[in-house]
Amino acid sequence: MRSGTSAILVLSLLLVPLCWVSSVRAASTADAAGDHWRTGVAELEDLDDEAVRLAPRLRVMLGGYVKTDFIHDLDQALGDVFDVDGIAVGSGGGGDRFRVHVRESRLTFGAAIDTGRGPVRALLEADLFHEDSHAPRLRHALVEWRGLIVGQYWSNFMPLEVHPSTVDTEGPAGISFLRQVQVRYTHPLGDDVEVSAALETSGFSGRVGDDVVVPETTRGILAGIDAMPDATLAATWAQDWGHVRLAGVGRLLDPAASDDRAFAWGLSLAGRAQAWQGGRVLGALTGGDGIGRYIINGEGRDAFVDERGDLRTIGSWGAVAGVAQEFSEQVTGRVVGGFYRVEDTFAPSDTRTLQTLHTSLFWRPADRITIGTEVVLGRRETADGRSGSNTRLQGALQVDF
Repeated sequence: MRSGTSAILVLSLLLVPLCWVSSVRAASTADAAGDHWRTGVAELEDLDDEAVRLAPRLRVMLGGYVKTDFIHDLDQALGDVFDVDGIAVGSGGGGDRFRVHVRESRLTFGAAIDTGRGPVRALLEADLFHEDSHAPRLRHALVEWRGLIVGQYWSNFMPLEVHPSTVDTEGPAGISFLRQVQVRYTHPLGDDVEVSAALETSGFSGRVGDDVVVPETTRGILAGIDAMPDATLAATWAQDWGHVRLAGVGRLLDPAASDDRAFAWGLSLAGRAQAWQGGRVLGALTGGDGIGRYIINGEGRDAFVDERGDLRTIGSWGAVAGVAQEFSEQVTGRVVGGFYRVEDTFAPSDTRTLQTLHTSLFWRPADRITIGTEVVLGRRETADGRSGSNTRLQGALQVDF
């Protein structure tokens, strides 16, 4: 073991990571130590109990958390999140590195106004992951009324309830993970089934020659300008033991760098179940053609504009499986594996597969305080068969307010 690694490992095992505890409501231990991705509308529905009433029909709440992450990469530095797609292959790497940051800390503001036809709820949330600085970054900004959501929120294609919590904010490879502006309507069909449909902001995220073009830039292309919004449709079947969710997305890619257009599509099947006393299992399978930006590792892999100006979509898919065990009212463990594969590569150095394994332990010594540790293994393989790997020891201390 490298010099200093033993001390860091002991420190991380004694101190850190975490899983987001609800900043707006008291949740069960399993949820508090495992399901922090639900920030948003679900919490706003509890404004009647948790919020401050400022006027007869107006309630507001202020919440969030402060999180300190302790990171030690054993093989190569990957930054403030475990970017498995950034793993160097061959002889690259640079050795072990240590890092501490607070960039995942969040501030959430919610409000609800009573109307004659149901409450109108609003959510505004930010963290500190703005590019390479500690400036605020918008996460959510939305209004919800009677099942209608307008604003920036998790994509309807993303299986939010199945997304496993990890100490590292990036999560497992191959999971659908995207926030974007949308108009969504959710409607129950009986007691067990719920359907939701949305029109969501589009944006070409691919390559033009050697340049990677993403919706947040205008490098080489009028990024974010497509012929029409993306359309998503999802259905969830819920039972006492868990739930299953099926979602689809359809896109029309129309980048300005090409006179060509292409239809893109994707499907997602996910579920979670209470398998035994204190134990839960989850799984998700996502795949399609031209949906790179809808998978956490797929930015820049919607399609490729070749030297003739033709648009060629990129096929990709991902799979995630995990198990969580509640050992006591304060301690929860979790193991989550992720896999991502790109079917269409255009250069020998392009990523072909990514693999991750997160092993986490979460401890809640007191209400609104979470401590834990995590070991993350990551591996990247390129189209020419070269590979690289990294091991990360990470922990975090989080205090919710």
